[in-house]
Amino acid sequence: MGSVARFGYRIDKLVLHPEPGIWLPALAFVPDQPSGDAALYLHGEGKHADAGPHGPIEKRVRQGHVVLAVDLAGLGETQKTEKSAYSACLGADWRDLFLAYLLGRSYLALRAEQILACARFAAEYQSAGRPRAVHLVAIGQTGPPALHAAALEPGLFASVTLNQCLTSWAEVVRTPRAKHQMANVVHGALTVYDLPDLLATLPSKSLTLIDPAPPIE
Repeated sequence: MGSVARFGYRIDKLVLHPEPGIWLPALAFVPDQPSGDAALYLHGEGKHADAGPHGPIEKRVRQGHVVLAVDLAGLGETQKTEKSAYSACLGADWRDLFLAYLLGRSYLALRAEQILACARFAAEYQSAGRPRAVHLVAIGQTGPPALHAAALEPGLFASVTLNQCLTSWAEVVRTPRAKHQMANVVHGALTVYDLPDLLATLPSKSLTLIDPAPPIE
């Protein structure tokens, strides 16, 4: 969709199509001379949140990494803009969340599948046929689906960093009016596992937790 040049690297504007009916806006930050791994960068506020000059993404690019920043479904450019009485508590995309739930497909599962598809794309992007190792970075709302993706295919990620992410569904249950948690609902999951159980499946040497976030009332 076009490119923007910055000193030492360029930003490719992309639209990814992981499955029929799903289109995900993305930005690929490509150093002039790539010399490192790849990073899949997922921010709950959207792909532009950390994309500015001298920001966290640029810091990785300066180290030679190719960084793919993606708007998952319901985030960034794909987020609903209309407001309703439910938006402040359930999120702007509450209608899509309930529709997915009624169809027997959780929004978390949808996003986790998108993360796996994007990670494979990031590994191959501008790699000249030599796939790169992928480091997964999730911030805010993207944490729970990123954790599920990493637990499902741990071999796909060289490391996992969760920053300001929810780390326990039990804490949501103990919070009477937890906001913006419908996107993280998996029906009946707590009868089988909680998020700490998924964290325990990942190698501790490749897992970084930064400022775990409790549910907000």
